[in-house]
Amino acid sequence: MPTVAGGPRKPSHDGPGAGTYAAASRDEGEAPNDDSRGFGCFDLSELAPGERPPACWRPFADSSPFNREIPSSPPLAPTSADVVSFMTLYGGPASMTSNGGGSETDYSHANYFAHSDDPLYTVHCTNDWGRCEPEGDTFRIPSAAAPAGHESADSGMDHHMSVVQPDGTTLDLWRAETPSGDGGTLDAAWGGLSEIDGDGLGSNATAAMFGGFAGTIRAEELAAGKIDHALFAVVPCTAGHVYPADQSAAECGASDAPPNGARLQLDMSDAEIDALDVPRWKKTVLRAAQRYGMIVGDTGGSGAFGLQFESGMVDRAYGRPERIDRYAIAAGLPVRRDEASGRVEHVFDLDADVDWSQNLRVVDPCVSAGTC
Repeated sequence: MPTVAGGPRKPSHDGPGAGTYAAASRDEGEAPNDDSRGFGCFDLSELAPGERPPACWRPFADSSPFNREIPSSPPLAPTSADVVSFMTLYGGPASMTSNGGGSETDYSHANYFAHSDDPLYTVHCTNDWGRCEPEGDTFRIPSAAAPAGHESADSGMDHHMSVVQPDGTTLDLWRAETPSGDGGTLDAAWGGLSEIDGDGLGSNATAAMFGGFAGTIRAEELAAGKIDHALFAVVPCTAGHVYPADQSAAECGASDAPPNGARLQLDMSDAEIDALDVPRWKKTVLRAAQRYGMIVGDTGGSGAFGLQFESGMVDRAYGRPERIDRYAIAAGLPVRRDEASGRVEHVFDLDADVDWSQNLRVVDPCVSAGTC
């Protein structure tokens, strides 16, 4: 089963992200400044249409919770053991799959980079939750862009789409309609704004109010054998929320469920991971889960938790095979046919060869905050 995210919730204050991102510094309806912004090992102005950042790049500032390494012997959340016991009642982690981009099984995040000559769209949020942050503002979106899962007309699909503007402002949308390709109005159920070199927080396109780029696994990272950030985790249900989440997700009334924003960690040493007889891709993911952890950001899916590849829609939009699928083919991963989409998927099995009930723990939120 694919991991199915639950999306944002109705805000309990005057608009999601209030006070966290100064979108109001632009006049309503004004497009973001087209000045380019550099990000470590690459510059947005040098990124050709449809091109993806290199493996050395990671979104957000080094001080972002997603880019904080977990210290050795970190303090644990007081309820760590109880939370792990509850989560593993659902089994191990869900498998990840490739070749689902745009299909009715695609609940991932489709993340794009806009250029100064891309069409302009005025965003309109259709949910009656008040005024969403990007409402009435204008953004550039590549003419080929489409949200994750756009082939499905199911109103329950997340249809995530995030677009980095030339100035680094990032538009994060939930249940986005497919852009026309020519500009105009773009409807979405809800959305928020973040900054690609900011902290990755305060944008309401996911339940935790994380930016759409937060924690997704990119093909370039797998190919390079290194993921330098925390991973976005989806769990069956939550109990409240802790930093860095700004609100809870779907709750199940179980006090031992993980809070939204909980930072899960694989409690294994580098030597123990190296000694595993598992494929290279899996060691890459496990090292990230040990070094940076997995931050709960939404609910849904199957298994104790699920991780997410960047949606293959970002490749299909430009008429090329999914990079994750090309990697899976080269790595000789097993295949299966998805009954819902009819596509042949490659399966990334996270569960096997790791005793998750014994090697999973929840670190204290002070780790994400950088205060311990």
